Amino acid sequence: MNEKVSTITLRLTAEEAEQLEALKSLTGKRSASEAIKYIVREYPRFCAHYKQEAREHGELKRKYQEQGEAVRGFLSALDRLEKVGKGQERGK
Repeated sequence: MNEKVSTITLRLTAEEAEQLEALKSLTGKRSASEAIKYIVREYPRFCAHYKQEAREHGELKRKYQEQGEAVRGFLSALDRLEKVGKGQERGK
């Protein structure tokens, strides 16, 4: 068994106690202490995962913006071609 090196006491508001109950449910832990220890242990992994997801989201956002710009450019060129084509039909 791991030796205990720190003991803390938390004084929570009603709202904070509700949030702690929600964390217990989310983590699947039965006690507040277990839930808090789980969160402390997993926090670095969670942050790394969050940062990776944010990076991937940013890359996808940039990609879709570039695709949107390309589509708008294509539609603009198509519109100009159609206008030129209509002008040539009238000139006949």
